[in-house]
Amino acid sequence: MAPPKRPPSSHDRPDERDEFDDDVSREDESRAVRREASRAESGRRDARPDTDAEPIDLVRELIREEIARAPVTESPKVSAARRARDKVSAGAREFWARVTRKAPAKTVSKAGSDARAPAVRTATARPSSSRTTATKATGSTGAAARPRRSDPIPQAGLIRTLCDFVVALAIAVSMFRAFIAEGYWIETGSMATSLLGHHLRATCYACGHVFPTEISGSVEWARCPNCQAGSIKTEGLPVCDGDQLLVFRPLFDHRQPERFSVVVFRNPTDPKQAFVKRVVGFPGETIRIERGDLWINEELQQKSLARQRSMRVLVHTQQDQPAPDDATWKPRWLADRAETGWALSAGVWRYRPQVAGAPAGPSASASASTPPASASAPGTAEPDWLGYRHWLRSGGHHATMVAVSGWPSGLDRPTEGFGPISFDDKAGRVVVRGVLPPDLQTQLSHANLPVEFRDTIHRLAEASHIAPIMDDSAYNRRIDGGGRYEVRDLMVAARVTLVDETSRFVVSLTDGREQLECVFDASKRLVRLNRPGVAEPIAEGLWPASLALGKPALLEVSLMDGQWLAAIDGQLVLPLWTYTPQAKGQTAWRPVRLGASGGGVDLADLMLYRDVFYTGGKSARATQTPLVLGPTEYFMLGDNSPVSRDSRSWTADKPVTASLLLGKPFVVHLPTRRQPVTLGRWTINIRVPEFSRMRYIR
Repeated sequence: MAPPKRPPSSHDRPDERDEFDDDVSREDESRAVRREASRAESGRRDARPDTDAEPIDLVRELIREEIARAPVTESPKVSAARRARDKVSAGAREFWARVTRKAPAKTVSKAGSDARAPAVRTATARPSSSRTTATKATGSTGAAARPRRSDPIPQAGLIRTLCDFVVALAIAVSMFRAFIAEGYWIETGSMATSLLGHHLRATCYACGHVFPTEISGSVEWARCPNCQAGSIKTEGLPVCDGDQLLVFRPLFDHRQPERFSVVVFRNPTDPKQAFVKRVVGFPGETIRIERGDLWINEELQQKSLARQRSMRVLVHTQQDQPAPDDATWKPRWLADRAETGWALSAGVWRYRPQVAGAPAGPSASASASTPPASASAPGTAEPDWLGYRHWLRSGGHHATMVAVSGWPSGLDRPTEGFGPISFDDKAGRVVVRGVLPPDLQTQLSHANLPVEFRDTIHRLAEASHIAPIMDDSAYNRRIDGGGRYEVRDLMVAARVTLVDETSRFVVSLTDGREQLECVFDASKRLVRLNRPGVAEPIAEGLWPASLALGKPALLEVSLMDGQWLAAIDGQLVLPLWTYTPQAKGQTAWRPVRLGASGGGVDLADLMLYRDVFYTGGKSARATQTPLVLGPTEYFMLGDNSPVSRDSRSWTADKPVTASLLLGKPFVVHLPTRRQPVTLGRWTINIRVPEFSRMRYIR
């Protein structure tokens, strides 16, 4: 019996099995192609068939392209999962947009695609803008685009931003003032002219020099510090506000202030009030003020170049000079020789070797031109000297005397103590205090008096105009501004130009006892410090590189506090040389001299300064006897010594301690002056910034 027939299995039909496997392979291949085409839709290239390929290959390529163009379908489960994920992403973006006040992202379908195709997200810059910027398709997790800068900002967001900025700025300023820096306004003139309080800005009618003067003076006029012209009206002058200081607060929490540095501290007698002075003494030191100088532990204190610059007081400037026809003025810089190579042109002193028959420059009169001993080094040509004499128009407290054989019988004898003039029978001389007034000179030069006596009075009047440099101050328009003490600590400054390599320039200074000179020898390329008549120099240095021939350089030479200092463009050219001043010597009537020989020398911006002179003060602490400071006490002094309230007048039970120090001022910022403006019937004052007064405080 034959076995029953069973249906054939797939194993029994190899041909059908091959066809089924081939269909599966083609379906997988089509799906892979469609996925690749969907990911890189924009970057698909049009393949050009190769003409050399087989026909069956061309057919296969065309089939793949048709399959790739067919829409991609997804199963219902995959589509639902994708939509749920997109919904969660959109909600998260909307929440983040609300927090950061940005517009929520929108979801739009790709143009030209089937509704079942995956969505491509785009974002708008701001809700108020009609333009949208589409982001690059990155699948279902693409990020929203950032807002465009050119789109407007919502009003509510702008107001909130401004409020936040103002609050943050207020907090920052409060923290800055509390812990870093704070501003203070100077009201008085105890630190003039280094730091100014409320003051007037006066202009000299004779020389045009502009200078500050106090507001509340006892007189209604001011005196020029440059040419001594008086009767300068102060009524109606513009009022300038005091310097505004920016004070660095935490500096003294970490280190002690430096000597002669400016500090702000609380008034020990009234802690609610802040003062600004210079700190000169530290706890435990012994303080003594003598002849205007400061002594610490019996040592004279010297100042650096930066300190000298910050404390120096102007005596005379060649830039501002009275007119030549001013009958009450005579030049202060004069040549010693009648035939000199010095000549003044447009405010610049120029030296050229004297040629026979050439016109001579200005020279001093016989009574005031007696030069001191030669300061030139042995074996060198004597310099052609240009000397300074402190010529006054009127006033002064100096004494001038001339010898006379006797007082004329036909003239009333002056009574000592009444009037500026007196007669000393024993010494046989006439003495006058200050400048001899013109009316008194006319009275004493009466025609019926002997000729010898009239000549004596004429010489006395001429000599009385030459005075020592005093501690007078044009800032103080009271009796304490006239100056009662002679100052011998001086500094001369000028822009020097040495014309050629044969030029030789000499600066000579004297304090009445010590006379020193600084020689700049271009031929030897050396700088020397000499004593008059001594062959061996005190110090010698190389030629400074900044002093180039034919180019101007700022020269500063000082003899202050027993210290000689010489600098070119702020750099020392010789080591500091110090000495201990002995007892006060004779008055130096020509304290500064400038000499030249060889080639040409030009001097521009020639200025003379003096040092601060410390007076006794009201209670004269540390001026009569040495003062020993307590273990926590600091000693403070003001630069305007005659009017300053400082440690000289504060009692020992109210010392300045470290707890009262507020900080160190480091800059003068935004100084102003009051400018009246008229609006109809009303006049108001506005504050105009003065940027020229802005500076760092040394």
